[in-house]
Amino acid sequence: TDDKEPSGSGVFSADGSAVVVGGGGDGLHVWDVATGRPRCHLPSPHGYPFALSTDGTRLVCRRYDDDPTVVTIDTATGRT
Repeated sequence: TDDKEPSGSGVFSADGSAVVVGGGGDGLHVWDVATGRPRCHLPSPHGYPFALSTDGTRLVCRRYDDDPTVVTIDTATGRT
């Protein structure tokens, strides 16, 4: 595969409109399922564990592996 493609595990939103793919040391990628286009990319250190809202518009994840801080991110903008 191309080095720019995300790899790892993925989670779909409950409504099937978005998928979050994480792993491979490249942070988290949020994709729009209907268009196949990326919504946003959250570079490392964002990572596991993470959860996606039922409508795919918000992502909750830890900021760092050794930091208990949890952030909520808008998947359309990638902003907290």
